[in-house]
Amino acid sequence: MSYRKLGYSVLSQIIEPTLLPRIRTCLTTLYSGGPSFSNGVYPDEWHYRPGYSLPTTTREIVNGWKCSPLIASVVLSEGIAEGIREITGWKNVRVGQDDVIWKPPRGEGGGEGEGGAR
Repeated sequence: MSYRKLGYSVLSQIIEPTLLPRIRTCLTTLYSGGPSFSNGVYPDEWHYRPGYSLPTTTREIVNGWKCSPLIASVVLSEGIAEGIREITGWKNVRVGQDDVIWKPPRGEGGGEGEGGAR
């Protein structure tokens, strides 16, 4: 069944499972503040500040690929591109923007258009 018929699509292992522990560590570092952007480049937006934001706040980094080579390797990966091509039926895809979202357990809102990440 296709996305067009069902309204959703299931894609298996678009992220290499061996990367998951590194991604978890990377996200913890990115959201911890301080000198956490390994290449010195800040993301376009960064919504969450430890010690200031509530612990239940949904965290968001816009264009995280700019500030982390690991996030870039995921966002710009062939697996992500193939998944998007499968869903849309497009021949080619490009990154317009990525959102790295971390919603903690019992976290507040979040989601597109709700402003819950702020």
